[in-house]
Amino acid sequence: MLLLNVSIIKAQTWYFGSGAGINFNGASVSLSEGSPINTSEGCSIVSDKDGNVIFYTDGRTVWSKYHLPLINGTGLLGNSSATQSALIIPIPNTSCKKYFIFTVDAAEHDLQNGLRYNVVDMSNGGEVTIKNKLLFPSVSEKLSVVSDNNGGYYVLAHDFDDSLYQNPSLGNQFICYHINSNNTDLKDPIISKIGSYHKRFLNKYNQYQNSQGQLKISPDGAKVALAVTQENFIEIFDFADGVVSNPKKYVFDRKSGYVYGVEFSPNGSFVYFTHLYNGANFLRRINLRLLSGAFPKTLISNINYPTYGFQEVKNIYKTTQDYSIGALQLGPDNNIYVANRTAGNSQQRIGIITNPDSEIATFKFNAIQVSKNPALGSMMGLPTLLNEGSCKCIDTDGDNVCDENDLCPTLPGPLDNEGCPYTDADGDGVLDKDDKCVDAPGLPVNDGCPDKIITQDAERKLNEYAKTILFNVGKYTFLDGVTEQLDEIVFIMKQYNAANILIEGHTDSAGNETKNLILSDNRANAVRKYLISKGVNAKRLTAKGYGETKPIASNRTMEGMEKNRRVELKVINNNN
Repeated sequence: MLLLNVSIIKAQTWYFGSGAGINFNGASVSLSEGSPINTSEGCSIVSDKDGNVIFYTDGRTVWSKYHLPLINGTGLLGNSSATQSALIIPIPNTSCKKYFIFTVDAAEHDLQNGLRYNVVDMSNGGEVTIKNKLLFPSVSEKLSVVSDNNGGYYVLAHDFDDSLYQNPSLGNQFICYHINSNNTDLKDPIISKIGSYHKRFLNKYNQYQNSQGQLKISPDGAKVALAVTQENFIEIFDFADGVVSNPKKYVFDRKSGYVYGVEFSPNGSFVYFTHLYNGANFLRRINLRLLSGAFPKTLISNINYPTYGFQEVKNIYKTTQDYSIGALQLGPDNNIYVANRTAGNSQQRIGIITNPDSEIATFKFNAIQVSKNPALGSMMGLPTLLNEGSCKCIDTDGDNVCDENDLCPTLPGPLDNEGCPYTDADGDGVLDKDDKCVDAPGLPVNDGCPDKIITQDAERKLNEYAKTILFNVGKYTFLDGVTEQLDEIVFIMKQYNAANILIEGHTDSAGNETKNLILSDNRANAVRKYLISKGVNAKRLTAKGYGETKPIASNRTMEGMEKNRRVELKVINNNN
């Protein structure tokens, strides 16, 4: 038995905010409605290889793709007011049947619940089987994940010092779990004591506000970036094998606002961040290719605007309107999406950064609709995601096809034959995949066909019967009596079981050209399906519609149009 890595997890659908939702499965981003989610900030979601939702959570409740709570799926100890309240990842070696949900608490709840994890088993419709297991007692509102490129993941969090400076060992620790097996008893995190302290302040508003702001790992797994709201700074690190190192800090004036959202561009060249600064909302960017000089760097307002004295820092967007731009999240289309809300209320649209790897990246505010209901929409958060990952699957026969996708799980076979060995149905020594006459023994020199495929007389009869195949007007259902003629065609094909047939559908020029093409294809396939239902091997039959492109008479007369509405049968492997 082997274990294989199979890419089957994608983040193609997002539910977030107050009933907001978008879908990336089509040619452009579309609205996805129906979710009961109501989170001011964090959430997470996971989809299958085809982009279909598996389940999602706000850190408190876990919903199925049908928007109903999973069994035991309520009462998780995350918090919808946490920046990144939850994170879903598949558990390796479970063929994506089991998942971890990591959760963190919010500053508004004094971070009391710490970093915890839950296990979801989707084998029988979905159930939370392990709930609220504590990993670390005091952490910031931060979670991120990246693939280890070997079927596993690095899950990253950051601790928080709530001791009011009484415990110097807390506050500057990254906590990383390397998830590379199906063991659900998580222990022994990788600890990196590096960078600034995330610590509690004595103030009247929120002593835990320093825990707020996003944490992200770059798509290539080489960098980490985080925002710390209260002290108003962005910090960037190197990342390798779960270890965080080499901090670089950009500090803004604490009296002038706060940073919140952070995200890497797809190739990791830029770090984007959102910033409320001197009464205005900014979207800013740091060019990591231009980093130089000593750190930390202090960015003071009104000095050398818009770079604040540093060549790598650039303002992308500024507004003084009454709204807050919040979380950032890289989408599966390699654009970055920007949450926003107005005066504490939800917004029906979110922003988008297009071409984020480019020097000329552009930001469009309110570009993407996320709700039709003016009372619902985006808040400050977006989903915390594994954009694309993999699960290890079981491969019993060692043919590199997962058992769940293998039609012959105990017999080795190639992927293009769905894990089954190739057969030779007619026993002529030519495999069916290469045999142009799968039901008739033949010679390898003739591609598995006998010297004689079909007689001219039989081919002539096929075409005579084809002329009698008539359909109801504008439809691809047969007129009464047509099946009797089709049965004659079946009789001939069973007599000459080496003959492979192309079934052509044709129309006249009346009506829409595109609709005619579709109609002709449907009619040709209707004939094919009937012949198959009567025992003709599907591999011998090809159907194709040509619409009005191949007339045999003028479409200017009723007689000519009638002749053009036809089905033709052609033997495509006749070597006579």
